[in-house]
Amino acid sequence: MTETLPMLGFALLGLAMSSWAMIRFAHAKYWIFHPMVLFLALSALDAYVPALIWSFHGIPNTIQTASVLTANEVSTGLVLYLAAYALMSGGYVFGRACANTTRQSGVWLVRPRRFWWLLLILLIASVVQLALMIQSFGSAFVWFESRLIMRWDPNFVLNQKEMPFWRGLLESAPSRQCFSAMVLMGVYYRNELKNPLLLGVVMPIAAVVLALATFYRGSALLLFVGLAHTEFMRRQDLRASTRSSLMEGKAVVHGTKRRITALLIFSVVLFVLYGFARDYYGSRTRQEEFRREANTMGVVSSGFGLFGATHIAKHYGVDVPLFYGKTYFDMMLLPVPRAIYTSKPLWYGIDDITRALGWPETSQSAVSIPGEAYANFKWFGLVLLAPWGIAAYIVYSLCSRENGSAWMFTYSGAVVYIIFISNWMSFTGVVNQLVIGIAVYATARLSLRRDRLTDQIAFATGKSRCRRADSRSFIAGGT
Repeated sequence: MTETLPMLGFALLGLAMSSWAMIRFAHAKYWIFHPMVLFLALSALDAYVPALIWSFHGIPNTIQTASVLTANEVSTGLVLYLAAYALMSGGYVFGRACANTTRQSGVWLVRPRRFWWLLLILLIASVVQLALMIQSFGSAFVWFESRLIMRWDPNFVLNQKEMPFWRGLLESAPSRQCFSAMVLMGVYYRNELKNPLLLGVVMPIAAVVLALATFYRGSALLLFVGLAHTEFMRRQDLRASTRSSLMEGKAVVHGTKRRITALLIFSVVLFVLYGFARDYYGSRTRQEEFRREANTMGVVSSGFGLFGATHIAKHYGVDVPLFYGKTYFDMMLLPVPRAIYTSKPLWYGIDDITRALGWPETSQSAVSIPGEAYANFKWFGLVLLAPWGIAAYIVYSLCSRENGSAWMFTYSGAVVYIIFISNWMSFTGVVNQLVIGIAVYATARLSLRRDRLTDQIAFATGKSRCRRADSRSFIAGGT
């Protein structure tokens, strides 16, 4: 127990510091959906909480080819996390201090005709995309079993023939993500579009089913987070436009937060139960023993990010050479076609980091943001976390300025995904999701237009323009 005391101390310190910072950031407009709250919460769940559990139950070895970690090595990984997220928080505060906050926000109107057409087209495209994937396996049962059992297998190849260009384009298009963004928009504008049942219940259920069909429980969890954020912003606007008394306004605030918290708890419970059922069926199909303790405790004690960052701090610069920015530079070239970039490697980014450690050839091994920074420049790489914080402020300021805007739905439908994925895949995860983020923004922007008249009146009178207009004025006629 004595040798684990430093690890326990750093874990408690990390929990205390991240909790204090999350409380401070949560006072902002986006509440618990603030980007720094999400970043710090993920660092706590993926590093400090697991380290706390490991202090009493021992350090697991989640990758068979990895070396066994000691308590002192995990303590080094915790210091890496503490320093990295302190610098990220400092970068965010610096960006906020240097920003020009005098720019006014505007009022956005939904275009009903475009909205309904885009929602229908993207729903059909998502269903067709899923049907083509099932067809490529030969049958629904083979697809279900293969996706359930072999989704992490690096040697897993879809059982399909050479496909024509149009089919490859359709299967790789972010149809589901754009459909989910339209569902979020429908949830926000459901009363204005005069269809609260379809847009507030039926379409979200359809989006959840499509997310579960990916067999990645994180897809469903992040969709619920996006739905919770969208509903929170909708009710925040409703509270801002209400004529109620001060006491009634406070009741609306507390009622909103209770409902959103309940939705998030439900999504976490669904996340655990879905993973439990999926892994149980998968272990029975593979004729392996299902360990219930490992499955349930693994959700909170896995610490994949801490595990990866600790191994990186242990080996890089000692028996594994540093990359000196290669993983970042390679990912910047991701959008360049291979026809132009002829020497473009098949595997790069964080895959180079895990392969150099001798880990399995799969892109699913966690590296973490501090881990990638260390693998490139050792401790000096942590300076890169300050620009991460500045970038987080820039994105947040764009997305939170105007309620009901395309930027807000991009945050709910794409930026939340990027924040969660980057927690494990670092810069590689950001660039991989960047195209999806652009597609989500373009889809949302097509369905909205700015109310120029309201903007001009607000500018002339000097009044704030962040309040939503009356529901009748939100319906923009025609296309």
